[in-house]
Amino acid sequence: IIVIILISVIIYKKYSTSNKTVSDSILGCYVYTNEDSTYSLDITSQKWGSVWGTLIYNIPDNRGSSVTIKGKHMDGIVIADYLFQSDSVNSSMQVAFKKQGSDFLGGYEKNNSNARFNNLNDIIYDSSGLFKATKDNCATSL
Repeated sequence: IIVIILISVIIYKKYSTSNKTVSDSILGCYVYTNEDSTYSLDITSQKWGSVWGTLIYNIPDNRGSSVTIKGKHMDGIVIADYLFQSDSVNSSMQVAFKKQGSDFLGGYEKNNSNARFNNLNDIIYDSSGLFKATKDNCATSL
């Protein structure tokens, strides 16, 4: 009986802390502009700590990119897989964002050219990569 009670408490704590309320919602459009480039993060779905959306890069003199992201949201941090196809091969790369007020800071890991983060604790969230929340609709295509 003690084991059943202990397991019930663990399950309750797991689901009660990961179940997001409306006030914890991060759904919406976040835009970062750098000189003449625009990056849009559109979080379209959020449930039980998981998030889905679209990441759009519009870079002059380069092909833009519109890709699907899916990942986890916990303690104000989104770690997601950026899903894309290159040379007919499905691939993914991790991206990171940290909530700051109503906006998100883009994250990166120094000295890491891999598609995955080596250590999530080493991610640097830089204020120069601020994705500002906007009430406007995100561009969903290039």
